[in-house]
Amino acid sequence: MTPEEVVHRFFDRVHSGDVSVCDLYTEDGIRVDHEGRQFCGREAIADVYRAMFPLPDSHPEVAALHTNPPFVAAIMQWPEGSGRVGQYIDLFEISGDLIQALRVLV
Repeated sequence: MTPEEVVHRFFDRVHSGDVSVCDLYTEDGIRVDHEGRQFCGREAIADVYRAMFPLPDSHPEVAALHTNPPFVAAIMQWPEGSGRVGQYIDLFEISGDLIQALRVLV
């Protein structure tokens, strides 16, 4: 699987509210949220997604992917209301077919 395919699979699961998204992380994977909080290991990451799901009707969409292995930067757009769209970056570090780290950069 290519790094881009891993990222697409990740977003497919997130958009469907599937907590098995945590299975796409390595056992010692790391997720760093937009406030800098680190969640280490699949179980801690699963807790993040359990709290996040279900997503509201409007959820982030991938505007573009930029790859420089092992990194994939997903440029994300999030509807903010009143026709405004916010942007941020999800920076993935891919190891094999799994996510070693995800950093949400606002």
